[in-house]
Amino acid sequence: MTVVVPMMVRLMEEKCGTSKGIPGLIIAGSSADDIVMIVFYTVFCLIESGGSISWLSFMNIPLSIVTGIIVGIGIELILAFFFSKSHFRDSLKLVLIFGVGFGLVLLEDYLSKWFGFSSSLAVITIGLVIMAKRKEQAHRLS
Repeated sequence: MTVVVPMMVRLMEEKCGTSKGIPGLIIAGSSADDIVMIVFYTVFCLIESGGSISWLSFMNIPLSIVTGIIVGIGIELILAFFFSKSHFRDSLKLVLIFGVGFGLVLLEDYLSKWFGFSSSLAVITIGLVIMAKRKEQAHRLS
């Protein structure tokens, strides 16, 4: 990550591959990879601290990844619909997206009692869907 981001930022400054958004996607992909590893680390730390290993603990790994991605896509679709029907300044949209991200962290804490959910992956997915579906708005927000 410490090598990827500066190199991609340099490519963005040189306008190399930016027409197709390649450097941005590589940065997002490297972030998503780190988040998946954080999910694995968290589950294994919970297993280690509890002293018992159950299949449910291992099933929480793919479940948290899948639910994080699905929730991220769903929330971005709701935000895109909301933003298309109302006209706010981009700074207010950004504050709303940050608020949703913080709300997802609270949701993860609440849902962790029953099943796995990764708020970090949901937030990354929101950003990726905005970049894929609404490039102009994504560039303004960035």
